[in-house]
Amino acid sequence: MRGWILLALALVSGCSAAEPVVAPSSSASRPSAPAVPKVNEHERLAATMLTDSEGTALGFTYQSEPTPFIESQNQKFALVAACPGRLPSDSRIVRAEQATWRNDDYNLEELTAQYSGIPAADAVGEVARTKGCRANVGSGGRIDEISLPSVPGADAAKAFCTISEYGTDRCVVVVARGEFAAAGELRYYGIDGPANREATTALLRRVAIALGQGLGHVA
Repeated sequence: MRGWILLALALVSGCSAAEPVVAPSSSASRPSAPAVPKVNEHERLAATMLTDSEGTALGFTYQSEPTPFIESQNQKFALVAACPGRLPSDSRIVRAEQATWRNDDYNLEELTAQYSGIPAADAVGEVARTKGCRANVGSGGRIDEISLPSVPGADAAKAFCTISEYGTDRCVVVVARGEFAAAGELRYYGIDGPANREATTALLRRVAIALGQGLGHVA
């Protein structure tokens, strides 16, 4: 009987001295995921803007690199700079990028804006209701809406020209796609006349197509 008890104690002692089994760590065998670089939002906006070749095709000489529009106390976000007052949708702009193009006859101010909380088409609707933000046309002046060709991929697009008593002063075109809107403000410096006015509106239509194509880069 005593022998059986000693044998049992020996067996128990042997079991308690055994090393515990440790499960292999799953994290040790799993390769770590590569770090995903953060997207620079202003680089995304800059990618929507006219390239050198596109500007040249429109007849412009590149004047400035795309640069972030920095909102400050004295300079607020605005889709169309010439608006006499801020549009309600301007307060929904979270960032914007701007550039300038020029040739002997025209100056083009280009801007891409990104909105939060509203579709950019709402902003284009506000520009349309204010007739392109052209409030001061002077004596005998008028504002003409310019018909645009279909802009592929655009949710909305509108264009207007201010015709003052001296001829075409400046035009604006706005195009929206998703949360982004692009605006081009075209100013004519040459001697106005029917032929030049027709050339200006033709150029404005081409700018509209180019802006719409640029917005497709972030859609």
